[in-house]
This record gives sequence, C-alpha cells and structure tokens, in this order.
Amino acid sequence: MSGGAGKTSRETVFFVDGNPVTREDLNVFKKIFSRTMSSSHGRSGEDLEVLGLVQPYVNYYSVVQEARKKGYEKKPGLEFADDAVRLAISGPEFMKWFVDNAEFSKAEIKSMIPPRWVMMNFGLKVFDSQKAAQAARQAMKTPEDFTATSGNLKVSERKNPDTGLIFPGSGFFGAYDDKVLFDLHEGEISQPVESGIGWIICLVKERKDLSEEERSNYLRRKRANWSLKRAQNDLNRYVQEKGIQVKRENLKEAIQREYLGLGFSDLPVLSVAGEDLSYRTFRYLVKTNYKNIFDAISAKRWMGMIQSDLEVVGRKILAGQKGDEDIPESAREKLIPDSLEKVIRLSQGAILYSNYIQDYKRNVSVSVSKSDAIKYYDDNKNRFRTPASARIRYLLSPYEKDRAMFERIVDQGGGPDDILAAMRGNVDTLHGKNSIKIYSLRKGQEGFDSAQKAVFGSMSDGDVKVVAADTGGVMAIELLEKSDFGTYPFSDVQETIMAWLRDQKAVPLVMEHLKELVETHKVVMNKKFIPQKLPEGIPDLKSPETG
Repeated sequence: MSGGAGKTSRETVFFVDGNPVTREDLNVFKKIFSRTMSSSHGRSGEDLEVLGLVQPYVNYYSVVQEARKKGYEKKPGLEFADDAVRLAISGPEFMKWFVDNAEFSKAEIKSMIPPRWVMMNFGLKVFDSQKAAQAARQAMKTPEDFTATSGNLKVSERKNPDTGLIFPGSGFFGAYDDKVLFDLHEGEISQPVESGIGWIICLVKERKDLSEEERSNYLRRKRANWSLKRAQNDLNRYVQEKGIQVKRENLKEAIQREYLGLGFSDLPVLSVAGEDLSYRTFRYLVKTNYKNIFDAISAKRWMGMIQSDLEVVGRKILAGQKGDEDIPESAREKLIPDSLEKVIRLSQGAILYSNYIQDYKRNVSVSVSKSDAIKYYDDNKNRFRTPASARIRYLLSPYEKDRAMFERIVDQGGGPDDILAAMRGNVDTLHGKNSIKIYSLRKGQEGFDSAQKAVFGSMSDGDVKVVAADTGGVMAIELLEKSDFGTYPFSDVQETIMAWLRDQKAVPLVMEHLKELVETHKVVMNKKFIPQKLPEGIPDLKSPETG
C-alpha cells in the first residue's frame, strides 16, 4: 500500500492480498465503474443510494497481520489499527487514507472512486470469478467491457484462487433483480482461502416504494441468506473431518432470526458425537476459532456434570437446609460459590453484562444495524461514525498480556475511556477471545460478593479487577483463590440453571432472592436477563458523542 516515486502505468501503488495493484489496474477500475454508474439499468449514479452495508465480519487482527506480511509500509503519524477501521467504514474516509498512502492527488482519487460508494474490507473470502464475470456481463449487456485484465487475473477465466474480480482479492459483482444493482448476497461462494485482504464494494438502489422498516428488513434477509451460505461453506471440512452433523434448517432459521433483530436462537444447529450445540453458542465461538466448537462441546459435557451437583444443592434448598456440610466435595469444587442461589447470582451478573453488550451491538453497530447505514453518516465531520463493533474490540481486549495494563489503569482510577485510549494502535489486542475475566484477591463469600459487584458494572471494587471482556461470547468468571470454576458459554450456564429450576418447579423458592436482584439491578426475568437501564459504572456507548 505504499507507492513509488514514478507515475508509469505499471507502477505498483499498493498491495492487496499480496498482489501489486498498479495505476493501470485503477484505471480499469475507474472505467468499469464510470460505465456502470451511467449505463446500468438506465440509471444514473445520482439515483443510487447506499442504504446498507454488508455485515463485514472484519477480523482486524488478520487484516493487520496479513498486510504487514505482504508489503504494507507504515507511514509516520498513522496508526495501523485506525487505518484498518477506516478501510471498513466509508468512501470518504478511504479516500483520506488513500491520499496519505498512495502517490495520487485527492482529485485523482475522487475521480476514481465515487464518494457514495462504501468500501468494505471483507477479508478471508473470495468468489467464483467465472460466475461473477457472467453475472456482470449480463448486468452490463456489453461483454467486451469485462475483458480487461486486472493484475494477474483476467475476469473471464480464473487463474489465481487467491484473487477475485477487478481488484486482486475482490468480491462478487452482479445484478440481483430490480432492487439491487450490485449484490454480494447471492454470489456463488468458492472454497474459502485461508488468508487474504479483499476489497468488496456494495451498492444498493434506493426503493422509493418501500417503507424504512420494509427496506431494513429486506437488507437483513439478504444478509441472513448470505450468511447461511458462508456458514455452511465454512463448516464443510469440519463436517467431513470431525463428523459434525449440521442441522441446516435450524441453522437457516436461527440466522434469519438473528438478522431480523430477534436475538440468538437456542435451536441446536450442530451435533458432535451425539452432543448438540445451540446456535447461540455456535454464533459466539465459530467466528474466531473453529476448535472452540469442540471446546464448547466439552463445556456442555462438563455442565452436565455440574447439573447433577446442582440437583443435590437444589434438593437441600427445597428441604430448607442452609448449611453445606452435606454437599458433595465435587459440588464444592465446581460450584464456587457452593449454593444454587450464588450460582444464579453469578451467572446472572455475566448474563446481564453480556446482554447489555449484545443489545448495544444489535442497535448501534454499523455491521448489524437496524436501519440504513447512511444514518451513521456524520455530515458535520464528513465521515461515518466508528462502528460499535470496532469500538468494543478496542475497549474490551482479552489478551493475558494486557492484564497489567488494565490493572494499572484501574488502579489509577481510570475507566473504559482510558482503556480505550491505551488500546489504540495496539494491534495485537484486536483479536478477541470472547471472555470476561474477573479476579478477586479475597476468599469465600467476601470474595464472591466483591466479584459479583464487579460483574454488575464497577471497574474496580477494592482488589477486584474487571480485567477483560469481549462482545458477550463465552463468559468466564475466574476468582484467583478459586480458579477451578472454569470457563463456560454463558448461555449454557443460564440454560442449565433455568432448566433445573423448571424441572424442579423450584422457581417460587428462589424468587425472593431474584426479586431483590430485579429491584436492585432492574433485571427482567424471562428467557433472557435484559437490563432496563445500564448498570452503574458501564458507559453509555450509545450516545452520539461516543459513537
């Protein structure tokens, strides 16, 4: 992505997916888009509106690492992490980045890339270029327009499996129907490559006949259908190698439910050796590390063991016994704390925090927006506001090596904004592991109460540190004196406890305690624990000032 001194047509101006992108490539890009904007469907560029972004699934860590390995030269004064975010946001921001990193004037770049197009850094996926070229020809009705060579790839034939159409590493271009000019969702996905940085451009035509809600739901359905294809494709080799059974209808229903804004389904979507894995858990784990699928299966088996101990504890509560002298040693070891009440309180704290983050992402994030992406455009600053998902990644780093930094900030009275500031530019921290870790130096009930307070939002409670959290995937609670509590998908902890309560018809017996939690923390008791207001100490990231 660094430029040379000369201006020859074959001069490399930057790299994408390890492939040099030349001035000639960019001219081809410009010509194709100028024809497209003026002739496709008889519409002009001014009639087109960017209404939604394809959910990016950007792995910023991978983007940065791959770019560094494949030729990116950092320029003074630029933070690469910020660059990666810019690439995933908007045309105007991309142009600013481009000006800083390529040997082009701002006017030249503006002439190449229409500002109303959104540039998305998608990464890790390419599409079948033959089918893409066929669809593009059909849309253009001028086959000769698509015979130019871009880099080492002629769009009419597939030579390099690591590259796509037009730009090396780019995505699928084609006509869907009268609603969409270029659409990624219906593309035929080839076998995924293991690395790469791809440019994907998505342009959606405005439909005046649709209400805002209908248009938003349409975009969600398109994302859902495409996500299903990607999810199925990603699972192919694991189905083959590990014997995973994919419950495809459940998977389709769960993905559609998610993208319609209805939350995560508990439907089983995978089965390994007879053990089911819910979509909720799959959704959190599969996107970062496939081996976590099997970690989750192991966790469910472990939770099954815990459930049997829960029944022992529950029977004591039902019988009105408050002591713990009769509780099996295994229960005391696994259930820290060693009563059902405390387990509920502990899991409820994690669930509350997780649902706050998930609700925030669902309502605010550009990548999973409920409304049109254009609403995130800040006219005053001429840029898109940073996606919530990117902000959360900065704020909530799970890396062990960051523990000292987190604790130092907290010890000095700092809060989330201070952590956010410290994380900027620290590229290695962007690779999340979906966990919240809480450390207490106190023992027993005092330590638990202190940790629980931290769960509910305080960054520090004396010697308790909320060290790290990601966007609500696997929630882990670790007490330093009782570290064998383990790491479990928070939904499985919740499901295990609530299933036991339902089976034992024991809900009335614990409602007094839950009522206290409801009154104290405004928790709603239903299938989820949804906060009615933010717990004390958690910043309101939804405000425009922090967007």
